[in-house]
Amino acid sequence: MTIDRGDEQFTGVFIPANIFLNDDLTSIEKVFWALIQSLAENQGCSASNKYLGKRMGRNPIWASKTVAKFKRLGLIEVDISDGYKRVIRVLSDVGK
Repeated sequence: MTIDRGDEQFTGVFIPANIFLNDDLTSIEKVFWALIQSLAENQGCSASNKYLGKRMGRNPIWASKTVAKFKRLGLIEVDISDGYKRVIRVLSDVGK
């Protein structure tokens, strides 16, 4: 089933075993990582903290701090261009 919410085509998320079993992450952080992975599939995730927080039922500050945690743990890389445009990429060896 695909849920259409305007421009957004959302089909679901998958949490690989190494993320699911990662004791450094809370349950909601695991789901959040999977959301980012699903949005980053082709060219990276450019969603804002506001959007990501809303999808998770949290605020933008929570999203920002959690993205920083993922980066610190080596689960993602974050590229920033033009001083504010962010693209999140899931590292290729994570989630396999």
